[in-house]
Amino acid sequence: MTTHPRLFPAFAFLSLAALVAPGCNPDGGSKACTDLAAASVGVTIEAADGGAVDGATVSWSQDGGASTACDDITGDWICGYEVIGNVDVTVSLPGYADQTQTATVASDGCHAIEEHLDFVMQPVNM
Repeated sequence: MTTHPRLFPAFAFLSLAALVAPGCNPDGGSKACTDLAAASVGVTIEAADGGAVDGATVSWSQDGGASTACDDITGDWICGYEVIGNVDVTVSLPGYADQTQTATVASDGCHAIEEHLDFVMQPVNM
C-alpha cells in the first residue's frame, strides 16, 4: 500500500486540531480547549517571621466532602485539578496554629481558573 506524501501532513494537522478543538468552549469563542488538567488552587506557606516552613500538611475539601492531600511542588502546593466552586484549604504545621482558607474557583468554559492562597503561619505559645 502506498501513502500519498501530501495526505500525511493534512492528516497530522486534522489530528492535532481535534486535540485542541474549541468544542468545549460554551460561548463559541476561539479559545482552544485542551486535555491538560488545570490546577484549581495554588498555595504558598511561610512563617509569621517570613521564614520558610518545613513539614506542613496541606489538604483540601469541597462542600464538606472528604479531605484530599494537596501536591507539594517544591515548597508550593497545588490543591485539586479542575475543581470548580468553593475549595477549603487547611494547613497544619507542628508548633503553629492550623489555618483554613476558602478559594472560589471559576471556570473559563474549558478549565478551572487557578486561584492562589497565601498562608502566614502563627506560632502557638506552648
